[in-house]
Formats: sequence, structure tokens, C-alpha cells
Amino acid sequence: MSKGNLSSHLSKLEAAGLVAIEKSFRGKRPLTTLQLTPVGRHALAEYRTQLAAIVAGIPDPDRKDA
Repeated sequence: MSKGNLSSHLSKLEAAGLVAIEKSFRGKRPLTTLQLTPVGRHALAEYRTQLAAIVAGIPDPDRKDA
């Protein structure tokens, strides 16, 4: 992923209220810090629940009784 591509994705996540972005400097170098917001944590938890349900519904090809 390029820096520009990553920046674009992060800007969209920030606009949606899912992450908080803080830009500062460490010495003379730029430093960007990201943090999930409470809304972002909730959205991630819901996504993980949905993904787990999808994975649970996939049959196991190695299972003999399937």
C-alpha cells in the first residue's frame, strides 16, 4: 500500500468517526498516531461477529460426516 493510498483510507475512516488521527513530530520526523474511537471499537466488534458467523457456516472439506 502506498503512503497516499493509506492516507486516503485513513482519512475516510476518520471522517466516518471510526478512528482519531493525531499528527505530531518526534524530533524532526513527522509522527502519526491512530486510535480507534468508541464508535470504531463497536463497528470492529460487529464486523468480527459477522465474520465469525460467515466462517462458521463454511463446511469443512476434511470433515468425514459433512
